[in-house]
This record gives sequence, structure tokens and C-alpha cells, in this order.
Amino acid sequence: MNLYTVVLYVHSYLRWAVVLGLVVVTIRSFVAQRSRRGWEGTDERWHRTAVGLVDLQFMLGVALYVWLSPITTAFFGAPGRAMKDPVLRFFGVEHITMMLLGVALVHAGLTRSKKAATPGHRHRTVARFTLAGLVLILAGVPWPFLKSPRPLARGFGDSAQGQRAAPVESAGACPPAFRTRCATCHGEHGRGDGVVANSLNPPPRDFTDPVLQGRSDAVLARVIREGGARHGLSVAMPAHSDLSDADTLELVRCVRSLALPH
Repeated sequence: MNLYTVVLYVHSYLRWAVVLGLVVVTIRSFVAQRSRRGWEGTDERWHRTAVGLVDLQFMLGVALYVWLSPITTAFFGAPGRAMKDPVLRFFGVEHITMMLLGVALVHAGLTRSKKAATPGHRHRTVARFTLAGLVLILAGVPWPFLKSPRPLARGFGDSAQGQRAAPVESAGACPPAFRTRCATCHGEHGRGDGVVANSLNPPPRDFTDPVLQGRSDAVLARVIREGGARHGLSVAMPAHSDLSDADTLELVRCVRSLALPH
């Protein structure tokens, strides 16, 4: 499991804590406003905890967006073509925009509530801004019923193909770069069943595909170095132009080895 996968899983599960925290804060403030209850220490703790969870989740999201995610790497590799792909457009533009606005509203509620003249005004401010932020955050979640779906509980049903993965020995000839750059989409054993495989259209290539194996090493190397869009393939295949010729050749050999029977 690489760093991307770890952060992705934490980010996926932390969203439920974020949603719960914002829901609790919203409900408490609405109820307190109607009952004319004052601003209590419990209200303050829930509010600050919810904002803290939002900030932590946002930092993880930024790490994925600018550094770790192969999806956003693919988006920025060919943004013109990527805008025509619903998954890449969602994670490259729509998701981050919704989350930025949601986080901004949650923080606006925190800032403005401190300036409220009365407890009732403070509860009203917190309820309105937290609810607005929650709605935007929920709108930016890649729910399973959307065109860019992600599982509700990552790790359960991520990939039906994962049940037919090749033996562990099949990845023995692969360099570390395969795990950090390729396995997320193509799977640790090259069967097209990586963590994000189900959300990509077209799906990642299965390295046992005869079409792929019919291509020369030079062609495979160029696709790895230049990305899929450059060669009329999936725009979700990012370019790895920073790889040396030797590293690229190692990955080509890895792809060949994963296609062999074990």
C-alpha cells in the first residue's frame, strides 16, 4: 500500500466524521435558537471540532489534488481533453471548487459567530453558515450514483476484478515506480483492477490484453513517458516524462512480466 492509497482511504473515511460533525453543529444551533438557549461550552467544542475536521479533510484533499492523485495528474497533463471526460473534469474542477466554497462558508460561520451580539444571533449565524457549507460539501462528494462514483466504504466493493488478481509473485519483476505510479489504476498485478479503476472510462488496461502485448517496447515506453492522450489513448493515463530511459525500460519489462502466466 503506497502513500496515495493510505491518504485516499483516510480521506474517504474521514468524510463521514466531517458530515456528522457539521450535522450535529447545525442541529444544535437550530434547536438552541428555537428554544432560546444560550451559547454553551458544548456548543463551542462541537463547533471547533467540526471546523477542525473540515480543515484536516481539506488538507488531505489538497495533498491528493496537487501531489498524490493520478486522476488530477492526468487532468493537468491534458486539461483540454480532460474537460470532456466527466471523471477527470469532476476531480479536476468541480470537486475542488465545491469543497473550497464549503470550507469557506464553514469558516465564515466560525468568524462571524464570534462577533455575534447575542447568543441567539450566534446560534443563527452558526446554523446558517454551517448548513450552507454542509450542502456544498455534500454536493461535491463523488457519490456512487454519480458519473464519477466512489464507494461509500472504500475497501468494500472497490473492484470486482480484484477477486481474480494474479499471485503475488507476478509483480516480483517490477520496480518500486510501478507501485507508486501505476498500481493505483492498473492494480498491483496489472489486471486493470486498481483502487480507482472502477471510476475510469475507459478502464485501465489489463496488461494481459493481447492488443497491448502486441505493441513494441518502444511504443510502450513512449506511452509511459508521454501519456495516453498523446497517443490517442485514455486521457487518464498521465505522462511520466520525469522518468529516465532506464526507469522507463524497467516499467516496460514489468508490464511484459505481468502478462506472463504464473
